[in-house]
Amino acid sequence: MVDTDHAALELLRFLNEQVLREQELFWLRFYAFATLHAGAFVLATSSSVTRPRVVAIFGALLAVVWVLVQWLSLRYADRSKPDYNELRQKIGILWPHEEGNIVKTDAGVKTNLSTRLLRARRASSTDLGFWVAAIVFACWIAALFLLKNHA
Repeated sequence: MVDTDHAALELLRFLNEQVLREQELFWLRFYAFATLHAGAFVLATSSSVTRPRVVAIFGALLAVVWVLVQWLSLRYADRSKPDYNELRQKIGILWPHEEGNIVKTDAGVKTNLSTRLLRARRASSTDLGFWVAAIVFACWIAALFLLKNHA
């Protein structure tokens, strides 16, 4: 039994490191693209740029790449979370919103309705990071329409 507990803790540690590393990489990519977009927005609105529409086209294309990268990064960040959370709950490490809402049975871990609703909500910071990229894309599309009179 001690070996199983030790093995479960080692697996939990490994899964936790995977989740943290993928989230770290997610935000590293986010910051890099956000910095590029900030510079492009400055260029597009600068009076020294003679063709802001070209900058807006570049920004829109960069935003498409950003949305795709963030979507893939989000998938990578989320791939270890279910296994991590299931194992964490099985060995009795519960987050405050889970306490009293989880029942351990021989068939596995069961949750009540409130915990399932919280899990279904899916409003993690990485989810919001993805939507920021999508909103930036929408801003570039709007900029293209607003700059249609510029060559």
